[in-house]
Amino acid sequence: MAVPSSGELRLYADIGVELGVPQSNVSLGSMSDSAGFAAPDAMSDFYGYVDALAPSVSTNAISNVGTTTLRANGNVTSDGGAAITQRGFYIGTNSSSPTNNTKYIVGGTTGGYLYDASGLSDNTTYYCWAFATNSVGTTYGARVQSTTVQAFTPTYA
Repeated sequence: MAVPSSGELRLYADIGVELGVPQSNVSLGSMSDSAGFAAPDAMSDFYGYVDALAPSVSTNAISNVGTTTLRANGNVTSDGGAAITQRGFYIGTNSSSPTNNTKYIVGGTTGGYLYDASGLSDNTTYYCWAFATNSVGTTYGARVQSTTVQAFTPTYA
């Protein structure tokens, strides 16, 4: 049986009698009123359903690359209708999966954010994914990459 997402839902069962509502007038609204609750105006109110999506996030180009440092740049463009609970970056040398790299948490909600990674190896390619999480799920931005600068090693003649 399909349940409508809005409007009045009528129930013709003994439940109305138990609540003291005449069987001819058994609906979610009348049962809620009889029980002392405000009548729900849609099925989402009745079931506590929230119409939210996973957040939207983008990974921007890596900047400020040094021999052992780099700056990761990301942007949460939408919270999806639910509060952002975590955002940050996955940074590392594994190019195939964000979660096989180190996770860095950066506070905040929507908008641009960055993380200055340090203690990296020189002349090494690092991969970065921005991410954001809300109650619906986690979204990852596209992978970007950059190679740290090779350390200068002086030679003596």
